[in-house]
Amino acid sequence: MRILFCDICNESVPEGDLDKGLAFLRKGRVVCVSCDAAMAGGDSQASEPQPVSSGTPKTPQLVLTPDSSAREKPAPARSAARTWVSGNSGLASLGLLAVFALCAYVLDEFRVLRSDRETQRSELQSSLRDLGHELDDMRRRSRDDDLGLRGDLNRAGAAVEDQINAGLDNLRADLVRETGRLDGALQQLATVGSTQRQRDEAHDERLDTIFAQVSQSRERLAGLEDRLRVAEDSAASAKQVVTAPVPAPQDAGYGAIILDFSSADPGVRWNAVQAFGATGDPAVVPHLALALKDTDVFVRMAAARILGDLAAPTAIEPLIGGLEDEEAIVREAAMGALHGITGRNFRFDPAAKPGERAKRVKAWRAWWSKARSEYFGNS
Repeated sequence: MRILFCDICNESVPEGDLDKGLAFLRKGRVVCVSCDAAMAGGDSQASEPQPVSSGTPKTPQLVLTPDSSAREKPAPARSAARTWVSGNSGLASLGLLAVFALCAYVLDEFRVLRSDRETQRSELQSSLRDLGHELDDMRRRSRDDDLGLRGDLNRAGAAVEDQINAGLDNLRADLVRETGRLDGALQQLATVGSTQRQRDEAHDERLDTIFAQVSQSRERLAGLEDRLRVAEDSAASAKQVVTAPVPAPQDAGYGAIILDFSSADPGVRWNAVQAFGATGDPAVVPHLALALKDTDVFVRMAAARILGDLAAPTAIEPLIGGLEDEEAIVREAAMGALHGITGRNFRFDPAAKPGERAKRVKAWRAWWSKARSEYFGNS
């Protein structure tokens, strides 16, 4: 809607006021209702409103239209003003015109204020609608974010639960394996305990046999002592002074002992080893070296111990061979005898693993190949 201006008071006149009778077109000039009422006189009949045609199409604008009560007020004022002007002078007409102009100004300001208020209300409502839309968007985004977070938490919780279950399964599997290993170790321990008990029983039986053999040896020794006393008595009675040489292993004095080594009874062979040891003669070393290969473990152990007691250099090499015996007690006796003769041990452990023992035996043999000349000379 276009806004026109009164050609008298220069007040704004909406174009629609011409159609509503609130403004007039007088001789091609726009006159507001207030100015028209002030100028109205006897020629009011000739001043009828003329239609106004506009070349531009009317477009709607946000302009508040006065209500019906405001539109009905100018008519009585115009009639009163027309009556007053007809009966008074031109000065009164001018004063009335000024009053009406002021009223028109106030009314126009009121319309402007009202239009501004409606505009502000519309803008405020629009802002509220926009805020409502934004709030809905925020609620929707918040709901979507909440659903997303819940989904992430559920997935994370499921992943953590899967990890925990996998860890528990691994622990259970480890527990089963360790339980199996423990059961196997317990079975091995039971087997070893049973084997050890059997060995202890065998050792006890062997010790009983040895004690019986010792008793027999003592009895034989007592018989030999009796025979010796008889021989000494016979020699004294014959009054013969004879210096007898120390019998060698091949002499008849060691013949009985040598024959005992061929006995099937391990007790007899053990007594023969003890008899050779009692001689203190290094010449019996070859016989004792053969005893280191006897089938009986106690005979081998006694032979190694007595070779150490004899401390003969000729016993070193057989004793090095005794370090390879299958029984630890024989290896220990041979190691003790070698240490007593040579003062060396080369860190040999009778209870070590076979590979470690083989290294130490090799060290012993390497040493003996160089030290042999120190004990026997260059011959």
